[in-house]
This record gives sequence, C-alpha cells and structure tokens, in this order.
Amino acid sequence: MKTAVTVAAMLAFAIVSTIALTTTPKRAAIAASAPVNAQEQTQQGPPDLEDSKYIDVLPNIIKTFTQVDLPQAGASGSATTTTGGNTPPAPGGPVTGTPDGPVTIDQTVLVRGIRVHTSMAANTEALLAAAQAAGLDISGSGWRDPQEQIALRRQNCGTTDYDIYQRPSGECSPPTARPGTSNHERGTAIDFTCGGDTMRAGDACFNWMVANAAKYNYYNLPAESWHWSVNGS
Repeated sequence: MKTAVTVAAMLAFAIVSTIALTTTPKRAAIAASAPVNAQEQTQQGPPDLEDSKYIDVLPNIIKTFTQVDLPQAGASGSATTTTGGNTPPAPGGPVTGTPDGPVTIDQTVLVRGIRVHTSMAANTEALLAAAQAAGLDISGSGWRDPQEQIALRRQNCGTTDYDIYQRPSGECSPPTARPGTSNHERGTAIDFTCGGDTMRAGDACFNWMVANAAKYNYYNLPAESWHWSVNGS
C-alpha cells in the first residue's frame, strides 16, 4: 500500500508539472493581450477552464496505474484502497460470550449437524466450510447434556459415585471430564470425525486442523486427536 501511494504521488507530480509547463505560457499570453482588472476577473472566473479538467481526471489516471482510489475533485471523505481480485471470506471472528458452565439445548444451535453453543456457531460454520473447500469430510459431535456426560463417566471411569464424580479425568479410558466441567456440556468443544471415522493424529483431516483450526478459535487437547475446543481442554 505504501509503495502504491508513493508511485501515485510521483505520477501526480509529473502530470501536474507537465500541465504547468504547457499552460503557463498560454496564461502569460492571455494576460499580455487582454489584461483585466480585479473586478472583471471576479465576474469572469478563471481565464482558462481547460486546465482544470486535467486536474479533475488525475485521480482516475493514478488509479489506473496504482489501483489506489483517490478522492475525486470536490468529493469529501478519505481514499478507499482496493485490493484487486477476490478476497476470501474471513473466519467467524473472535469468540465472545462463551459460557462458564453447562448450558441447555435452547442455548445451542445445529451447524451442519453438529450442535454447539450459539457463541461458537459462526466459527464452526466457517471452519467446516473451509474444510469442505479443501476436499475434506469433517464432521463430529458437540454439545452433550449433563446426563450424557454422566453416562460417559460411568462407561469410561467406573460405576461408583467416586468414579463418576471425583476420579481424575486422566484415570478414565479414554480421558473424560467430570460432570459439570466438560466443554461438551458448554457446547464449546467438538469430537471430530474424518470421513465418518474418529479423527486420528496424522490423517488428512487432523493435519488440516493443526494448520488451520486456530484461525477459527478451535484448539486441540493433545491427549485426544479428535477433541478440539475453544480453549484446548
């Protein structure tokens, strides 16, 4: 951008200098042959309107060579920069308003078959669309209600109250968060699949996620290649 504006300034200077050299003698001749007093000058306006038309078209000439939009003569406001070509859509943007505890289903939405908290909807849509554009079939499961989390703890950690509610998640197989603490209960985590199978480290989908997921505010839990959330836990 800085280079384009510098080129535009140099081009403008060259054109204005040329106009000045070619029009100054003409003005001098007019002044010598038909002098006017101050009152007549005010009534008649500028003696040569042809010069102004060159000034008026300068912005268009400069834009042609530099792709920098400059204000037209008499226009207000600042210049607008054009990038040239098509700009790809931006990711969903920063995530705000994520919950700090379990949410109910009415606080979630379905995004391409994956239920997430409303704060994650735009980023999830952008991520899945980008993966599809890259030729990848990425899907998965997101939000769980507390009863589902309890059932998973019973399945992965044990059947006693200690197993379900107190045992450290790392002692479960696979690791499973305690009820009330899981990002799945908040709708801010997804267990991803690749082509219908669990996403595994080293597959094409996982490699793509490693390279791109952070753009959409998704981060991997290192112990689980398939588990990605807003904070990596």
